[in-house]
Amino acid sequence: MLALCLALIAAAPMEVALKATELTDPFEALSASMGALSDELIDVQPTRDVVAGAQHPLMKGKWQVGQYALTIALEVESSVGRALWLDTDRNGTLEASERHVARRQSGWSFFGPVTVNAQGDKVQFAYHESWGLIPAMVRVEAGVLQLGGKGVRVARVPSLENPSHFAFVADFDGDGKFGGWTADGPQPDWLVEAVPAVGLVQLPDGKVYTARFQKDKAVFEAPASWAKVVSPKPAVLMLSRGESTLWLRTVKGEASVPAGEWALDFANVAANDGALGDLTLMVFPAGEPTKLNLKEGSVPWPGSGPYTLHLGLGAEGDQWSVSASLMSGTEGQGYYGPVEPSGASLPVAEFVQADGRVVRSVQLQSDMTAGYRGLLAKGETGSAAEVRLVWNPGNLKLAQPKLPVPRS
Repeated sequence: MLALCLALIAAAPMEVALKATELTDPFEALSASMGALSDELIDVQPTRDVVAGAQHPLMKGKWQVGQYALTIALEVESSVGRALWLDTDRNGTLEASERHVARRQSGWSFFGPVTVNAQGDKVQFAYHESWGLIPAMVRVEAGVLQLGGKGVRVARVPSLENPSHFAFVADFDGDGKFGGWTADGPQPDWLVEAVPAVGLVQLPDGKVYTARFQKDKAVFEAPASWAKVVSPKPAVLMLSRGESTLWLRTVKGEASVPAGEWALDFANVAANDGALGDLTLMVFPAGEPTKLNLKEGSVPWPGSGPYTLHLGLGAEGDQWSVSASLMSGTEGQGYYGPVEPSGASLPVAEFVQADGRVVRSVQLQSDMTAGYRGLLAKGETGSAAEVRLVWNPGNLKLAQPKLPVPRS
């Protein structure tokens, strides 16, 4: 349950001067770019093409920079990125002068920074065998905002795809760096400090402001009234109304948004209930987004339970498609999926004969559209009369659903 209460506040706009700054920490550059580069992963595929200076196998692809698709190549030896080429002069040929040698750090290979356009935008490239090839903005407009008597580091991060689109990043946890990526990979959503700047942004005080950005400054204005959202566990909610979309993080258990009606499109919570332990849960409303009238004192939220397991069975040609998810509330409210427990087992679907004998079982895997999903050839299920789910997420000990197997 999210407890919501209104806070009426009138405050003068806050202003911060911004100036061109280069991020020298490669993981901070990755973190700051999470809301600016929508294509965070560059698709490179193995190639036999010859590139000047390459001594090891190459992967090659295209990377979109504004209206140009630049050829890019990555040299890999034993899963380690050694060198990178980028066709910055856009002549269609990768030349020796466009070769960038890797800097190795914490298992990663970093290349650049490289100036990629006439505006002077600088980009680094990061490669890891687990995460792929990722671009990151190095040059940002940064400043220190005075908020609640403290200086907060903030930045505007340009987008290469559209000059009118950019990201806003703020040092929420006060550690002096922009967070979101570490040497171990991307952090949970509630620790990501960069978001697309679309008119409304959240500051480290947990409150949402209307933001106006210029090249050399940013201005933040408080709404006429706020609605406070209280969440017992770390969470990120995606809210929308009209053309506005807002990524909202709970800071120290709460956040404040402009009062009014919002739609809950998506949420990611560390754990919604003590019974769920260390589960990471992603919430997708089923059907229409859940409406939240934030003028009211309190509203139910799909993540509040009660929980039930959902099992689905369908035919895809000569295969059975089995799906499973952890539901919250009614099916009209929403469901959790996929569930990513720490050390917990994946769901298993068992095809069972009428006498109870298990004919065949299949372990389901994470699927962003169905929670968990698996495929099994119909011929392998024999005379199975039903399929049943075997799953105990978060040790909730819920009833295990079962479905009849249609006769082909």
